[in-house]
Amino acid sequence: MGKKDEYQERHRFWTDKTLTQYGFANNFFLVAAIGILAFVLKEIEADLQVTFSLKYINWKITLLRFSALSAFISICCGTITVLSRLYDLRLTRHIINTRIKALDKGISLNDDYISINNVFLLSILVEVMISKNYFIKKTEIVDSDILHPKFFKLRKKALVLGRLSWRYFSYQIIILVLSVMLFMLGWMI
Repeated sequence: MGKKDEYQERHRFWTDKTLTQYGFANNFFLVAAIGILAFVLKEIEADLQVTFSLKYINWKITLLRFSALSAFISICCGTITVLSRLYDLRLTRHIINTRIKALDKGISLNDDYISINNVFLLSILVEVMISKNYFIKKTEIVDSDILHPKFFKLRKKALVLGRLSWRYFSYQIIILVLSVMLFMLGWMI
């Protein structure tokens, strides 16, 4: 085994570890957000005495409600992370299968850089969830006029979903920390 093969094996190993830890971390923060939301809602329920007045703001209830809202938003971000990651993995698997089938037919598919600047990331997730026409059929592999543009679009969708999942994973954590801080502030008051 040469150095290149050794590095490729290491890369495969650490990619697998990264995906496993990523999934574990996302699940951990999702469960934490659900737990915090349940706890905060229980605290809000215990203190139902709400009066609306511009002169007197009950900061405890206000902060607890913003904490609950933040926990809910964190859960939504975590859900988007899970969905985008699942569809990203599905498209990546399809890309690899398409490459194998194309190589069997003597067709080389490009690995050119793909720019996703100015792409609304969330719209791609919705599009992939609603439509299945982005998959490349066996009959389309032999027709280069169909294969290459469709393969480019497929790679772009996978790249966008990967970016979306990491971005919303970050949002999930940041918003969860905000929720905890708001709860702590409301609890101290």
